[in-house]
Amino acid sequence: MFKSFFSKVGIGAAKVDTRISTPVIHPGGFLAGTTVVQGGMTTQDIDDIYLHFSTSAQYDGHYTTVEFYKIKISDRFTIGEREEKHIPFRIQMPPELPITVVNGQYTMPYNGLYVRTAMDIAYALDATDNDRFEVEPHPAQDAVLRAIEYLGFSLHKVDIENGQLQGSRMPFFQEFEYKAYHTAYGNRVNELEVSFIGRQNECEVVLEIDKRGGFMSFGSDKYRSFLIPYTGYERMDMAAAIDRAIRSAI
Repeated sequence: MFKSFFSKVGIGAAKVDTRISTPVIHPGGFLAGTTVVQGGMTTQDIDDIYLHFSTSAQYDGHYTTVEFYKIKISDRFTIGEREEKHIPFRIQMPPELPITVVNGQYTMPYNGLYVRTAMDIAYALDATDNDRFEVEPHPAQDAVLRAIEYLGFSLHKVDIENGQLQGSRMPFFQEFEYKAYHTAYGNRVNELEVSFIGRQNECEVVLEIDKRGGFMSFGSDKYRSFLIPYTGYERMDMAAAIDRAIRSAI
């Protein structure tokens, strides 16, 4: 009797722990792992288990947690006293995942991508678990970032903004912000901001060019975009494509 009561209020209840076996993936890649349910002091019914994926996005100078994906990995089952149950999963993630690691370095040291495991325990306090995972750029996206550095741009910061780019399905977008000090456009461009809209077989590169003002003229933001295929991107002159886009805006 007392065991049942304590389990209902969370003392000695079943616990959940998700263990990710693919801690680094590409946008649109597969996240794999195992969710381990450890039974408590008494038999309990588990209604379902969901994985919730989220990040933090900036809006008006403040950061808020934004959930962008969730998936059910288990239906109702019963977990016995001290029983351990393993639930493997392999989930294809959205192709627009923000990039958190480039060349082994965190792009956003104070932000990231997280998966929260929510286990719904019948007639008791629910159990949760939080884990971080990392996303590297697709090789085609990496080629874009390398080409931008080749043109002389210096990475200033990477951030996630609340809002939606045209053609995107995400409630936020990631920006790589570059300074143009040491480029051929230094007297005409202040900054270059780069975003990716990933799709199944291609990626749209969105450029925001912060055009420098001059005598009797104001600065302005210009937008350009182009597509890169995930197959055959190696044949593209990425630096030339970016250069054409910038020069068409200034």
